[in-house]
Amino acid sequence: MTTNIFEVNSKTIACDSRWSVDNDESDFILYSDKTGFKKLISVNDNSIVFAGYLKSVNNWILWFLGGFKSTEIPSADGVSLSIINARGEIKYTTESVKILEIKDFVAAFSGSGSDFAIPKWDRNIRTRRNSNVSELMDFAVLNDIYTGGELTIKKIEEVTQKDHSCTPCDFEEFNRVFLETGYVFMKNTGKIVRYNDAEASIKSSVEEMRGRSMMNFAAPFYGMHKNHTKEESEKIALNVRSCLLGEREGKKDRNRPAGTPSN
Repeated sequence: MTTNIFEVNSKTIACDSRWSVDNDESDFILYSDKTGFKKLISVNDNSIVFAGYLKSVNNWILWFLGGFKSTEIPSADGVSLSIINARGEIKYTTESVKILEIKDFVAAFSGSGSDFAIPKWDRNIRTRRNSNVSELMDFAVLNDIYTGGELTIKKIEEVTQKDHSCTPCDFEEFNRVFLETGYVFMKNTGKIVRYNDAEASIKSSVEEMRGRSMMNFAAPFYGMHKNHTKEESEKIALNVRSCLLGEREGKKDRNRPAGTPSN
């Protein structure tokens, strides 16, 4: 899947670069760490970290670029996101994001790697009264096949529009790079080989998947297959738009404690 973390106290945000394809009927998982499509973007001085299906994430990016039009609201199906403002406050998260608090420490987690990062964060806070986001990400990489590649770990003020621009996906290029740089993980044996070196039968299966439009690239998270009604998607989109445009328009919520999301 993936691992996204934001630790409020240290104002540190982190994500990995791995995208994968995992169809239930296949005995292997495809993944690549080098597609270049970023899960962390900057919009109006807010940091947004995504998980989910590539196409779903891209639809939201296109909506941002198109000016947040109410007539073109994207579906909330298959997408998870967190919005953190420039002050390091969690402004909004979708329901799949886990926000945990231990005494005066707060952190948000999403993706399957959170199964490993959360217990380690909990243990570190309770025993050391501090945590290290790099350590949490490394632990997730070691234990979760869906987490890996280049790790982005930054203080929130370091997430700039220049380095994390809101850029839509070039799907043709993504497909090409994914297979050129990709790996195959065999579910039964745990063996990993480069896709270019994989057996002919695997490559044939991949070509069949492509022909049947089953190459569903994803940075998966728990609840990714949940279906949302049109009304639910509209509510989520309006909350997101309010967070991203509200402060620009001077609509600051000064009464909510730092680190807690809006409803």
